[in-house]
Amino acid sequence: MNPRPILIAFALLLSFTATAQSVPDRAAKRAKQRAEYKAQNKVDRSVDEAVDDAFNSIGNLFKKKKKKAEPAPDTNSDAQSSESSPAANPYGGMIGNEDAAPYEPFTNEYSVSLDMEITEIKKNGKTETNTMSMAVTTDQYAVLVKDQNGTEISRMIFNTQDGKTTMITTDKKGKKTGFRMKMPGVRKLAADAAEETADRFEFVQTGERKTIDGYGCEKIIVTDKKEGTITTSWVTQDLSINSKDVFAEMMGALGNKVKTGPNSVMERGFDGFPILSITEDKGKTYETHFSNIKVGEENIDRSLLDVSGIEIQSIGF
Repeated sequence: MNPRPILIAFALLLSFTATAQSVPDRAAKRAKQRAEYKAQNKVDRSVDEAVDDAFNSIGNLFKKKKKKAEPAPDTNSDAQSSESSPAANPYGGMIGNEDAAPYEPFTNEYSVSLDMEITEIKKNGKTETNTMSMAVTTDQYAVLVKDQNGTEISRMIFNTQDGKTTMITTDKKGKKTGFRMKMPGVRKLAADAAEETADRFEFVQTGERKTIDGYGCEKIIVTDKKEGTITTSWVTQDLSINSKDVFAEMMGALGNKVKTGPNSVMERGFDGFPILSITEDKGKTYETHFSNIKVGEENIDRSLLDVSGIEIQSIGF
């Protein structure tokens, strides 16, 4: 499974569930860049494996049909040096990009925590369910991924005050290992993904309503013009937060200004919060369900932010 940029999911997950179910098609390109980078540079193995584990745990939530692997690069080629090649920007451009503008501290206006359950129903009727928990506070974002047994696989915590990301992975013996680093390139990836979303999806309010988990929801049809998929999303306005607001907060924390106007991603979305979304894609069905939604700094689940007892190593990329 090719890893995917997790912080793009930070920016888009709450706003458009369909985006999460068809994660931006950068996996193949990123895998090739990582292979080239490893061939030309020495990467600390423990850090490299921890980063891969974290990305893979997210990637496994949003599976797509595997593509043929890219051939390994010719390490004897003199075409480009590691300093000038895009491959010198490891992890798909998130950790590199030293030319990025200095990070500006950001305070979130909204605080929320929730669980996101993704169920894949295959052609033969078999199902596979994975769970992701998220928390947003005034100064942090956290994403925790669990396996089908409910055991934590990985966790990522983004600090909006210093722009650093803490990555925590859990091995088979249950030992947790943590690394803290800056990812200056992530703001461009998030901005690119948001810009793509503005033109990629169409939203139609149907007026049809039903109650899910006690929330009054309206049926909204989301068409992915790039992938050709259609998502049925049940959206509520019973919560005191709006997915558009959370999206704007996340983009702001990453140093990106959210465009407004009739063609912006904010205007093309929908008011409210998606509780349940169902996508049909090539014979498979993906159901995404948000639950345990808690709003307000005093109500949210702070366990996702707790790193006590975990040794965190700072990495100076």
